[in-house]
Amino acid sequence: MLDPLQLDGRPHWETDMPEDIHPAFEDFRNFLFLAWTHLGLPNPTIAQYEIAHRLQHGHDSTDSEHKNVDPNSPREDIIRCFRSLGKSYITSAYAIWRLMRNPRDEKIMVVSATGSKSKEFVAQTKGILESMPLVQWLLEGPRENGATRRDMADQFDVSSASLSQSYSVAARGITGQITGSRATLLIADDVEVERNSLTEEARQRIVRIVQNDFVPITKTEWGKGDIIFLGTPQTEESVYNVLVKEMQFDCFTIPVRYPSEDKLGNYLLTNVNTGEELNILAHYLRQQYEDGEINSGQSTDTRFNEDELVGIEAKGRSAFALQYMLDTSLSDAERYPLKQFDLVTMSLSPLKAPLTVQWGRENDKENLVKDIPNIGFSGDHLLRPLFIDSEWEAYESKVLFVDPSGRGADETAWAIVAALNGLMYVLHVGGFTGDPTEAMTRIAMDCKKYDVNCVEIEPNYGQGMWIAAFNPILAKVWPGGCTVQESEWAKGQKELRIIDTLEPVMTQHRLVIDETLARNEARAEEHKYSLLYQLTHVTRDRGALRHDDRLDALAGAVAYYQRSMEQDVNQAAQAVRDSRMDDEIEDFMEFMETGHRRSYSRGIRKDGYRTEVTRVDV
Repeated sequence: MLDPLQLDGRPHWETDMPEDIHPAFEDFRNFLFLAWTHLGLPNPTIAQYEIAHRLQHGHDSTDSEHKNVDPNSPREDIIRCFRSLGKSYITSAYAIWRLMRNPRDEKIMVVSATGSKSKEFVAQTKGILESMPLVQWLLEGPRENGATRRDMADQFDVSSASLSQSYSVAARGITGQITGSRATLLIADDVEVERNSLTEEARQRIVRIVQNDFVPITKTEWGKGDIIFLGTPQTEESVYNVLVKEMQFDCFTIPVRYPSEDKLGNYLLTNVNTGEELNILAHYLRQQYEDGEINSGQSTDTRFNEDELVGIEAKGRSAFALQYMLDTSLSDAERYPLKQFDLVTMSLSPLKAPLTVQWGRENDKENLVKDIPNIGFSGDHLLRPLFIDSEWEAYESKVLFVDPSGRGADETAWAIVAALNGLMYVLHVGGFTGDPTEAMTRIAMDCKKYDVNCVEIEPNYGQGMWIAAFNPILAKVWPGGCTVQESEWAKGQKELRIIDTLEPVMTQHRLVIDETLARNEARAEEHKYSLLYQLTHVTRDRGALRHDDRLDALAGAVAYYQRSMEQDVNQAAQAVRDSRMDDEIEDFMEFMETGHRRSYSRGIRKDGYRTEVTRVDV
């Protein structure tokens, strides 16, 4: 515990001590203690003091290798901490501490994912300035040369501030107008959030803003300023990783638990330019490992006990790994086996499909689907087919698989898949949270719309009660339209059966998805309910996804057709052509014998058999 000097509220220039030895003036941790006391907060924890030390010095308190680094040299640093550690509050106090030390020249810009988030930071900072006696003087006088001190909700000056057009503290949104101003300190507070980091394009946009806007902003008349990111990764391909690996940012990471020894390698990032391996785990945590002071899995901070951590982890392992353990290593290809590029993406008809569809990648990448956002990992784009047969045939059959909702925010999800010649066509995916009766009605309407042959329900759900409730609704919407039965598929660990069902089908490029469906799923407001997000982020780990209902429904529908995987696509197409040729020969022979010609429709295949209906008898 630090033992700061208790002050009487006088401005620092009226104290008996010179500025350069004043405890709250010299060491930011002392000021943080006073600020926390003023706010009525518990004493800062070790982790919070380490953040404070990092903000001031650019290195951990235990990192002797960096203690000789010039503290005045400009810094580009990322502070990654688990949720609820208070990093924004600490950094707000740090901004005040810098203003207290240099009110004339310090220019601080706060940038967040949205303007409202950065305004909250500024309001929080101003609130401390207005209420804390030690620093109230910063708001009690004019600017330099008696100029009026500017004071607005999202930006303000402090007393003695220079006559620069840049404010002492200003809030900006990352997508707003941030050029034109200058900053000695740019605080990027949670610029990566779920909404703006979902797609590869969105993440690249943030990186471009850092390159093109952040760096010029911090080139001031006083020299190069500091850039400090505060954040929690939202995706395995976090922007923060890119800044470390490609732009040489430093990084300081405090996970909520001490990582197990086999996970320590997950906190290593490789510089793409130099090949240097960078350890982003906070040095003081690594030092405790070396000194044998801790055990893997222990909480790194007294703010959380074991029961609380278990409860948080139970809500979703992938989210816990990212937002609490700050572990972004999960993007290894082996962990995410289902790839978008293994799908065939094209506009589908609800009635028929081409006899053959050929998957492949064009050398010029012209068949990349560029107008659908990529919500998978970088480089994993959807592909249009290289070849589409000009001959189209009615689907052999269509199945709708339902994954009824459990409780909470789970969806009742369903997928409609049609089959033809060994290929499976994803025609529709639906999902609904709320009244189960409403979900059943929507499913029944989709059965009628897509002329579904069979509805399969996840087995052992409500001991058959779901089917009992659904049958009357289906009979009302589409009487006699299709059969309803319990599936034999959904047994064992969900993640394993999903991957084991879909992976072989996809790697053989036998799963074709409707382009409009893919576009709608990629643009879903909540990506956790998107089929494409679930498909690209599922792993073999139990509880890998908090929501996997649409993916589960798709896998169930595909499992219904797994027997057709044994059928060679080209052979099947040739069999259809041969059958047509036989029809033509029979038709010709009958015409030669009787003078009459019959023409046949190509009916829908049911249970693998084609029905033919005579249309014309001439």
